[in-house]
Amino acid sequence: MEVMGQETNKAYGTIHYGEPHDQSQGTYSVSVANNFADSYHTYAVDWEPGKITWYVDGIKYHEESDWFSAKSGQGTVAYPDFVISTTKAGNADYSIQLVQPNVPLKKGGTYKVTFDAYADEARTMMADISGPDHNYTRYLSDTKLDLGTGKKNYSLEFQMTSDSDANGRLEFNLGNTASTATVYISNVRVAKTKDGEIKEDTTKKALADGNYVYNGSFQEGTGTVLVGQSDLALGAGSDYELRFTAQADEAKTMTVTVAGETYTFALTFSGFETYCYTRNCAAALFLRANIV
Repeated sequence: MEVMGQETNKAYGTIHYGEPHDQSQGTYSVSVANNFADSYHTYAVDWEPGKITWYVDGIKYHEESDWFSAKSGQGTVAYPDFVISTTKAGNADYSIQLVQPNVPLKKGGTYKVTFDAYADEARTMMADISGPDHNYTRYLSDTKLDLGTGKKNYSLEFQMTSDSDANGRLEFNLGNTASTATVYISNVRVAKTKDGEIKEDTTKKALADGNYVYNGSFQEGTGTVLVGQSDLALGAGSDYELRFTAQADEAKTMTVTVAGETYTFALTFSGFETYCYTRNCAAALFLRANIV
């Protein structure tokens, strides 16, 4: 939208598109006394799927629903249907890609992605929603879709289990396929169907070093320490090793209870020693140690 300095009572609304260049333009004129340089006016452009409309002071003066974007050797994208055509498939699924960024996604929400698609011949394409600001983690997993020659509606649903992301990205990937047939996509929609909460998994799991005991070096907390831990993530029928290093200020014994069985270890004051016990776990393991 623009006003020329030599003709300040006329506003232009233009869409430029294509390579080689093409355009669609409309104009709106006011009186010289009410010109755009000396008087206030309200300007608006309404961009809907497949249609752009220009307004001045609430009055529509131009509308366009037929445009395209094309560049030699790079394929074609046309509107109101997205028309993706190319002669090369590339060596990655994202070699040919249609994307919509800035899709806001709220943690816990359930979302539905719907669109119509077909191709000039049977072929496949991939659809997903990713987080480009988070190493392109997938919120909607890569989904392979079979396209036919008749228009078909597709519906994909997912729950946002990751933290909220204002920059989700809807992706249609058409690269690295056996066919380069032209694909037509329309009526694309991403809608939240319901809110929800993600219940955090609080079950204990093995640490990165394989240890099932948390705070095994008593690195957390101060004062009296109760040496015990329940709900260890162990499975029945597997062999596990209990290993610990201990020292006492004087000779003492320590009892260790593992899955209902108690074992006694003699602690020395000559230096730290490593104690080890291996058993088959027939049930969930509960560990408790008492020094006497």
